Amino acid sequence: MQGEQTNAPDGYERRQYPRINAYVEYSVLAAEAAYSLQGIKNFSAGGVAFFSRELLAVGTVLQLAMDLPDDSHIEATAEVVWAAPVRVCGDPRPAYESGVMFIQISETARRAIGRFVFLRLER
Repeated sequence: MQGEQTNAPDGYERRQYPRINAYVEYSVLAAEAAYSLQGIKNFSAGGVAFFSRELLAVGTVLQLAMDLPDDSHIEATAEVVWAAPVRVCGDPRPAYESGVMFIQISETARRAIGRFVFLRLER
């Protein structure tokens, strides 16, 4: 399995793929359970971080579909690699932030994400 990030000895995190904050439409096509996903926080060609109302267990496998603002449609299989509770101002309901790593994605889709991220980083 290809990892998205490694921890450097000095404690700084190094990512394999550049990451940007961007609004991206997405949905879960299939999962081990049904989840109510709220929005993507950031994404890269290696994975995404998003918010949900349910705590996703590390190791949960999701089938994701995303529509990038440049009209690229991406489908990928992803695995939850971390999850943490977050507080939403003025909302007493529980909320969580999770990070997933793509474990199956076509090279065409990975390049489309990489191209979109690169163009956003140039702005």
